[in-house]
Amino acid sequence: MANQLRDSAGNAAAVKDLLIKHRQAGEKVISAEFKATFEGYPELTLLITNCQMPAYRRALVEGFGPLGTKSNQQGPIENAGEFPAQLVQPIKGKTLTKLREMVRNKVYIPTITVAMTPESAGAKAVDGCVLEECWISIDAIDFANDSVTEITKLPLTINYTWSESLKETA
Repeated sequence: MANQLRDSAGNAAAVKDLLIKHRQAGEKVISAEFKATFEGYPELTLLITNCQMPAYRRALVEGFGPLGTKSNQQGPIENAGEFPAQLVQPIKGKTLTKLREMVRNKVYIPTITVAMTPESAGAKAVDGCVLEECWISIDAIDFANDSVTEITKLPLTINYTWSESLKETA
């Protein structure tokens, strides 16, 4: 059968050239190479298994001109927000108890730092963000009889009032 797409052509040399340029950019940070620290709660740092770095953006300001034409522009920095994270519960640990106390007692965490910490950089922070005036919410915890190879995770929502680059604070 003849090639149905007449303008289709392979170009392995171009693909290889792009790959070489991509590799020359250097080793990439792996998703598991991160550290999240809760100021005043060092026991939580090693229990965090999943975390996000929150979005960093400006608010969209909409305007309208002649004949209803839309015109957008950047507004103020969206300084506050929320993102999910997960912790694990050691068998002899009191992680869930501690988290519930924090919610019940309306505890604010002064600073949470989320950093990329690649092994090739000696697990030192190469980039990340600092979140200020934070608090947590505990989301529903999943259990399942057929989940015999998974660790139970404690899902959180982390709320913050201010976010800035880790490099801005250095």
